[in-house]
Amino acid sequence: MRQILGVTFRWAAAWTLLGLLLGVLLMIAQVEPFAESGAKPLGLSFYAFWIPLSGGAAGVFGFALGLLFSLLMALAAKWRNSSEIRPDAFDRYGARLLCGFVAGALLGLVFLRESYASIFIFAGLGFCSAGVSSIFIWRKLRTNQQKSLQGA
Repeated sequence: MRQILGVTFRWAAAWTLLGLLLGVLLMIAQVEPFAESGAKPLGLSFYAFWIPLSGGAAGVFGFALGLLFSLLMALAAKWRNSSEIRPDAFDRYGARLLCGFVAGALLGLVFLRESYASIFIFAGLGFCSAGVSSIFIWRKLRTNQQKSLQGA
């Protein structure tokens, strides 16, 4: 349970950071929140609401995606453990990528039922998130191996 919550909160934090960066970009670009009647607001302070709005929305998305991902990874633990014995990178990280894709697709089914394209967009976001997560795990394992070789 602790590992599931840890993964969920890490994914939520990463997505929140991405959302905050997107909010800053939307503020700097002065993207209109809705169709205006013609009067343009002065200054960037009017557009500053994009920062907490996009950060919060991305954080909620990341939390839901991370929760589904970590639950799927817990369910696929037996398959994952047997395939990580092989040296092939696809076999080692394939379960992570597959669980990320499925988690995104499930999230797309829940939130956006009208369009099949949205399911694939969410699945792609889940796949990319699992890919980034796999890169961080690969780097951590590589660093640990180098430390153990230096200590021996």
